[in-house]
Amino acid sequence: MSLSEITAGDFITLIGSKKIGNPDHILLVASVEEHVVTLVHSFKLPKDGKYNHGIKHCTVTITDPPK
Repeated sequence: MSLSEITAGDFITLIGSKKIGNPDHILLVASVEEHVVTLVHSFKLPKDGKYNHGIKHCTVTITDPPK
């Protein structure tokens, strides 16, 4: 799938990110505007404790779209 085909509602799957104790991970694309993709995901790291975890929002800025 090319970057230009990403739309809100798409899933991005990360496989094998065991470095942070989260072997597989799924992110939901919340929005795409120009070269900025907003993602939503949820995880809990051991350092987060009992309450400091849950849904996180992040943005990814694409600096070189043709690549």
